[in-house]
Amino acid sequence: MKHLSFILLALLLVCLILPAQAVRGSERLSFADSGQCRIPVHASVIETTAESGTVYSVDLTWGDLSFQYQRTKNLTWDPTLPKPDYVVSYSDGEWVTPTVVDGADIQSNQIRIKNLSNEKVAYTLTYEPLNDTFASVTGNFYCMRSNDVELNFNERIPLNSPAGNNRYTEDTVDFSLTGDLPNSVSGEDFEVGGITVKIYPYQG
Repeated sequence: MKHLSFILLALLLVCLILPAQAVRGSERLSFADSGQCRIPVHASVIETTAESGTVYSVDLTWGDLSFQYQRTKNLTWDPTLPKPDYVVSYSDGEWVTPTVVDGADIQSNQIRIKNLSNEKVAYTLTYEPLNDTFASVTGNFYCMRSNDVELNFNERIPLNSPAGNNRYTEDTVDFSLTGDLPNSVSGEDFEVGGITVKIYPYQG
């Protein structure tokens, strides 16, 4: 037993005297110190990215979109009628674009399309009259981007994703009406048509 203990003690002393084999440093132990050495242990973090996939989200904002059609009703007295009376005629009318709303971030005649998706999208705007009574009224869209490019609303309009590009992620489009209303139409705040907004995944 004493012989075995001597062998184990000798092996321990050899291990303490041999230099530590480490990548970051080494140290030689001797009987003059405490016979121990603290070796730091390091760690590294390796990150991989796992995206949640494509998420489509588009915000729509619009103004009042309430227009006025101004025309003149002409009354002409006709004494030659079997029962003298006024004869009614109308002058050509014109559409008046709504005025700017003070303090609002969008005008009364505007539509805003804002892409919040993590991918590029495209959109279309179309106007349709409510029925045949208003078939002569046309809806018009207009938008000039900051790069002096006028958008063509006969095709799909691309919007960048804010995930990769902060330019042209939204459009504020001006809307107007042209054409004549039938003379038989009068009143206030009646519907003449509607705007359809369609959103598509972008396909370049």
